[in-house]
Amino acid sequence: MIDHKFNEHYVQTNEAWNRHFGWPLFLPLTKDDQYNFETLRIPLAEESQYEFDGLVLSLVKVLIDSLNEKKFQENIESKKDLKGIGKLEKWLKSSGHIDFEVHIKFLRNLQELRSKGTGHRKGSGYDKIASYFGVGDKKLKDVFEDILEKADAFLMYMNEIAK
Repeated sequence: MIDHKFNEHYVQTNEAWNRHFGWPLFLPLTKDDQYNFETLRIPLAEESQYEFDGLVLSLVKVLIDSLNEKKFQENIESKKDLKGIGKLEKWLKSSGHIDFEVHIKFLRNLQELRSKGTGHRKGSGYDKIASYFGVGDKKLKDVFEDILEKADAFLMYMNEIAK
């Protein structure tokens, strides 16, 4: 199951980064945020917006909000206006990595899905980004499973960098 693979690959990737670079890709979650990682799973209900929104929020906290921005910043030309995903992208470019654009695009779209869907009232902005992920065409359970597949592909890409 993709949720189990994702959890396993998340831990493995973070450990590989710590061994290879001397710092983790993802900062440890606080005790009060650890549940976001522990409860990541394929939704139980096929069409629960509540469950879907909560899982998207948890995935963003684990995958994007936990990026080790400080270490990326230390290793790129100073750009104070960059945030997490932008710092990661700049680090990947400056380190000579290729084929990362698909992962950066995914992370930005996932962040927007969280912002337009969970962070604010849903409207036309949510409809647009939700349709990008297939909401409306597929059951929310299947949409989140696809999101986890893309998140896992990102982890596997980052794991290869640490080899």
